[in-house]
Amino acid sequence: MVRDIKAERSAMDRAAEGKTVLTNFDETCREIPDHPALKWKDGSGAWNTLTWSQYRLEVRKAAAGLAALGFRPGQFAVIMARNRPEHLIADLGVLHARGTPVSLYNTLAPEQVQYITAHCDATFAFVENAAFLAKFEAVKDQLPSLRTVVVLDPDGVALDDRALIKRGEDADRRDPSAFEDWRKVTPDDIATLVYTSGTTGPPKGVMEAHSNICWMAEAAQVFLNRSGHRHISYLPFAHVFERFVGHYGAMRQHTIVHFCPDSAQLFAYALEVKPTSLIGVPRVWEKLQAALSAGIQADADEQRRTAILGAIEVGRKLVRLEQAGQEPPAELLAMAERSRPVWMAIRSKVGLQDLEWAITGAAPINPDVIEFFQALGIRLWEGWGMTECTVGATYNPLERIKNGTVGIADPGIEMKVAEDGEVLLRGGNLMRGYYKEPEKTAETIDAEGWLHTGDV
Repeated sequence: MVRDIKAERSAMDRAAEGKTVLTNFDETCREIPDHPALKWKDGSGAWNTLTWSQYRLEVRKAAAGLAALGFRPGQFAVIMARNRPEHLIADLGVLHARGTPVSLYNTLAPEQVQYITAHCDATFAFVENAAFLAKFEAVKDQLPSLRTVVVLDPDGVALDDRALIKRGEDADRRDPSAFEDWRKVTPDDIATLVYTSGTTGPPKGVMEAHSNICWMAEAAQVFLNRSGHRHISYLPFAHVFERFVGHYGAMRQHTIVHFCPDSAQLFAYALEVKPTSLIGVPRVWEKLQAALSAGIQADADEQRRTAILGAIEVGRKLVRLEQAGQEPPAELLAMAERSRPVWMAIRSKVGLQDLEWAITGAAPINPDVIEFFQALGIRLWEGWGMTECTVGATYNPLERIKNGTVGIADPGIEMKVAEDGEVLLRGGNLMRGYYKEPEKTAETIDAEGWLHTGDV
C-alpha cells in the first residue's frame, strides 16, 4: 500500500486545527456528561466513580481555588502523586487557570525535586502526602519561586486539598464567569513539561504544546478508533506513555480510566476491571508471561497441563502462519476453535478476557513474548516513540501486526534515514523544544523541522 504522507499530514492538521486539551475536555464533558470518566478504589476497597460532568465540576473548583490563592496565567505547578483522580484534577485545574502542570516521578530524591521545581520556576506544588511533602521541605530554601504546597491527603501540616476546593467553591460562587477564561488558552500554549531521564546530564524539560497533543490524539484516532475503552492507569503520569494514553487520549476517546496506585497490583485490579485496552513496558509483559507459564507448569494434573500447553502451541502456529502471510490449513483452524476456550481461561486468570488491544513500548521486547500473548488471542503490538514526539511515531495496524518490528509511521508523520543512519521525524506532534535550552533544541530539531532522534 502506497501512502500519501503529505495528504495524511494535511488531514491531521485540519482535524487538530484550533483545538486544545481544554476544548477536547469540554467537548467530551458536553457530549457524554453522565458517562463514567474516572474510577478508583477507596479505603474500603469499594469502587468510586466520577462522571464527565462531575469531573468537570471538580476541575472547575480546583482552577478557581488556584486563582483565589494567587496562581496566575503563565505560571507552573508541579504534581507529585500516585495514579488517582486528584492527580488529573490538579493537572486540569492548572490548565484551566491558564498555567502549565508538570508531573514528577514519585521516586525522585529531594535534590531532583529541587532541580525540576526550580528549573520551571514552579509557584505551586500538589503532593499526595506527608512523605512526598518532606522531599520539598528538605530543599525549600532552594525553591524561591515556590509559594504554596497543597497536600491531597490532609494531615494538618500544609494547605490541604479540601481547603483548596472550598476556596474554589467560594470564588466560583462570587464570579462564575471567571472559569471561562480557559477559552483564552491557545493551541500554541505549553500544556505540560515532561522531563526526560537526564542520562547524559540534568533532565531536560520537553515542551508539549496543546497543538502537539491534539495532533497526536487525532492521529491515534485513525488506528485506535474505539470509544469507551476500560483502561487501567498504573504507569507514572510523569512518563509520556501514561500521560498521553491515560489522560489526553482518554478525553478524545471517551476512555474510562481506572486508577491503580500500586503497579504491583495491576493484575489484581485487572481481575475486577477487565480492561479492554492495556499498555505496558516490556518488563510488564515479560513478568506476566513468566507468571502464567509458571502457573501452567505447576498444575499437578498432567493431562490438563499437556492440554493447556498444546492449546498455546496451536495458537503459536496460527500466529506464525499469519506472520508469514500464509493461510492456515482447515485442520489447524479446527484445532484453534477447540483451543479457544483454553486461551480465554488463561486470559481470565489475569482479567484480560475482554482485551481488544495492547501496546508495548519504551524499550525493545523479545518477539517470543509478543507471540505468546498473540497465541492467546491478544492483539499485542510494539510501537516506537519518544517524549520529544508526544509519545508515538510508529504503530502496528491491528489487522496486520508485524512481529519483530515497531510497525509503520503514525498517520501524517514523515520519517527518513539520514546519511549516518539516524532516524529523522517530522510531524505536528513534535515538541516545541526544551524549556530554557534553545541550543539543545536547535541541536535536536533542525531548520527544516526534522527531529533528530539519536536512534539508528
